[in-house]
Amino acid sequence: MVSARNTKRPTLAFSMFGLGTSKKIARCHLIGHKLNGSNTDLANFVPCYRDPMNNPWMYHNVEAEIQKQVESNTPVLMEVKPVHSQGNPLPASIFVNAVGENGWTCSVVILN
Repeated sequence: MVSARNTKRPTLAFSMFGLGTSKKIARCHLIGHKLNGSNTDLANFVPCYRDPMNNPWMYHNVEAEIQKQVESNTPVLMEVKPVHSQGNPLPASIFVNAVGENGWTCSVVILN
């Protein structure tokens, strides 16, 4: 089950495989900070392009919608899976599936 938090996300300054030095590549949370995803466990991060994956559309249409359900006291079960092409540390996409106990669902594939 997912829970929410309203604290500011800390700066992420750690290195990770596949990140490189390009300003177009970011560290993407699999489970976002606002949904209590870890800010220190590397298993919660994948390298991703800032656009199209790490952008306002993804936050407002996926993470924020899940957060609204959680903050309205609806238990939400969430699954997030990076989908990798062979040998590439950057995922080709990320699959997000969230299901609320009230029947609400959010299922999306976010291309990288």
